[in-house]
Amino acid sequence: MPHAVVDRDTYMLRTDDGQEFDMSAVWFTPESISFFTLVHGSEVANSEAFRRDICDQMCHNSYFIGIKPVPGSTSDDVQIHRLFHDYSVRIWGADLEFMRSYHFDFVDPLTSYPVNLPPDWKIFETEGTFSSFGFGGLATPLPPGMPPPRIGMEIKSMEAGHGLRPEQIIPGQEKYIQREGTRLLMISPSGEEASFQLPIRQSIYIEAGQALVCPGMSFPALLYAGPTHKVLHEVRSEVQ
Repeated sequence: MPHAVVDRDTYMLRTDDGQEFDMSAVWFTPESISFFTLVHGSEVANSEAFRRDICDQMCHNSYFIGIKPVPGSTSDDVQIHRLFHDYSVRIWGADLEFMRSYHFDFVDPLTSYPVNLPPDWKIFETEGTFSSFGFGGLATPLPPGMPPPRIGMEIKSMEAGHGLRPEQIIPGQEKYIQREGTRLLMISPSGEEASFQLPIRQSIYIEAGQALVCPGMSFPALLYAGPTHKVLHEVRSEVQ
């Protein structure tokens, strides 16, 4: 994912691959200004000093997610793998290390330009090295003789997860985010299948009976910076 910084004077988020996003359209919507006016008064809410203070607060200890690489990016962080005649999967993960996650989307194999999947294409989590389902204390016990499920939860795009219908998603802007190592199964409307597994960042050897212990992590603010101008959420915690 491109690295991004915000210009305090213009509120423009600029990435190191040349993309620009107007963050004032995210932070200073009519609804947010009305809220700020209610809390702080009209004079403060409409002042430039207040806006810069909001900008500083939003950018402090923050990562911006949801920014796509430019088409044809040669970054070492970007991988493209062909799955179907019409679709290749593109995977990138820069700045998602603290989440142990990766973004992915789909691109035209011939042009490398991103495309949105039609709604009748489906993506499911499937059992892999780092993903499993149907087991554990919260799982429903399987009847005797019934094999475990082959596929699990259907995976939705970030945009669909925030309530956007397919026709509302800007063409080429649909994207997904999943934990590293997740194996996914993609099914076409005709039933054709292809699977892929997201990378892991550190090679490991798994020994039977040996627990895998991961160090604690501090989670900074997590802000969506995509062109649909929706803030995902903020996660803040302090290292104990």
